[in-house]
Amino acid sequence: MIREFRESDAESTIALWRTTEWASVSEADSPKHIAKFLARNPGCSWVAEERGVLVGTVLCGHDARRGYIYHLVVDAHRRESGIGRDLLEKALDSLRSHGVAKCHAIVLDGNPAAELFWTRLGWQKQPTSQYSMLL
Repeated sequence: MIREFRESDAESTIALWRTTEWASVSEADSPKHIAKFLARNPGCSWVAEERGVLVGTVLCGHDARRGYIYHLVVDAHRRESGIGRDLLEKALDSLRSHGVAKCHAIVLDGNPAAELFWTRLGWQKQPTSQYSMLL
């Protein structure tokens, strides 16, 4: 079942991210910061549950011009089941409903499963570099 990401999902979400290869978790991924992100981007982030257990997440937000996909993560035992694609479609539908016409996905370099996932869905890897720092 896919449903909207709730603030109460933060702890189990972080646990999923920490146990998933290639998922990066930083200080910016605390329950407090996730709650702020969800409040700023209502109706854009989603989770997948099976029998009450969280098995997938997507954090999605926008700046009114561009959408951003963060932490599209599916439990390793549930991959290739369509959960990732379904989470992504919910996020993209939410962006469309907000009038956002373009979206970027944040993906760690060198992740072959993610590269295959995104290219299968028609996304193109961009040749730009991205820089970040904790504030």
